[in-house]
Amino acid sequence: MHGDRAIRLARDLQPAVVVLDVGQMNGDGYQLLHQLKRDRRTADVPVVVTFEPQADPRGEQPAWQAGHEVPVGIRFVAKPFSMEQLVADISAVVNAHSVVKEF
Repeated sequence: MHGDRAIRLARDLQPAVVVLDVGQMNGDGYQLLHQLKRDRRTADVPVVVTFEPQADPRGEQPAWQAGHEVPVGIRFVAKPFSMEQLVADISAVVNAHSVVKEF
């Protein structure tokens, strides 16, 4: 999926969570993450970011090189991972985000 289409879908659908594989984007997946978090319509949507450490030695760092801390609502998951781990990470980021929204 192209980044522009992913942004439009997130804006229109307001999903409970976005799972973003930064290695599968036609462009820079980290740029898409920045766009999601900068747009007021999608900034509150939790994101689980999957990446391959061997293919992307940058890991979590590039997503926040602009001086931002990793906010609640974003979780980085290195490949390979089990489906159980991914489901647990999705649940954790959604639950953490829900707790923050309550305050």
